[in-house]
Amino acid sequence: MLVGVCLGHWGGFVVNAIGLTLGNLLQVQLLTRVRDRRHKKPDSRVYRALVKMRHPAVGVLIGYAVPMIPTAFVNLAAGDTHLTAKAQSWACLAGSTIVAFIYAFAGDLLILKQDWKSLLILLTIAVVIGLAEYGIRMRRDAVVRGTD
Repeated sequence: MLVGVCLGHWGGFVVNAIGLTLGNLLQVQLLTRVRDRRHKKPDSRVYRALVKMRHPAVGVLIGYAVPMIPTAFVNLAAGDTHLTAKAQSWACLAGSTIVAFIYAFAGDLLILKQDWKSLLILLTIAVVIGLAEYGIRMRRDAVVRGTD
C-alpha cells in the first residue's frame, strides 16, 4: 500500500503489478530448481488443494489473487503442477494484477478518500472473494466426484 500512497493509484498499480508478477515468477523458477532436492513435500492444506485442482491454472490464479494465501505456497504449487510457462505466466500476471490493484488503490484511498474509488476497491475485493469461493467449490466438487 505504501507504493500506492507514494506514487498514486495508477503509478502504484503499475509498479505493484510488475513487481509482484516478476517476483512471483522468479520465485517459481528458483523453487522449481530445488524441487528435485526436496525429500519431503510441503504439508499444507493450501499447497495440496492447489496441486490437486482439476484446472491448475485457475487454482494458481486464485492463489495469487487472494492476498491471504501465502504466495510461497502458491509459487511452490505452481512449479509442481507442471503448467506450461505461458499458462503459469498468465495466471501469475492476472492474479498479481488483482492484488496490485487492491494494494495501490487502497494506499491511495488512505490519502485521498474519494467515494468512487472506495466503490471500485470494494468491487475488486468482491471479485477476489468470488474467485476464492469458485476455487473452493471446484475443489469440493472434485472431492465429491472422487477425483481427489
